[in-house]
Amino acid sequence: MLNLPDQRQSRYLRGQDGKLLQKYIGPLMILKRIGKVAYKVEIPTRWKVYPVFHIGILKPYHEDMEDSTRGQSRKIHLHAKAKGKRVVEAILDDRVCKNSRKYHKKYLVK
Repeated sequence: MLNLPDQRQSRYLRGQDGKLLQKYIGPLMILKRIGKVAYKVEIPTRWKVYPVFHIGILKPYHEDMEDSTRGQSRKIHLHAKAKGKRVVEAILDDRVCKNSRKYHKKYLVK
């Protein structure tokens, strides 16, 4: 299991809110030991990061015999698209929001 600080984790797992990130990522397969304090692990290619990690952020994985789904990822699709057309009856309110340097308008609809 690999423990990454939130800012590093969000860099590798884009599209997820920081509050919903798992504390540990894994289980990951250890390929070999590098020196006394580092291990090379098998990571997904989409991470695009050097696969050698210090033992301080690695944790051994202990398989749960009662719950075999424990090691599997339980990702929730947060950005599900609504099916069908939305009909706006009325615009109740609007406001201007600033995101970084861009302004955009949000509407409260009925």
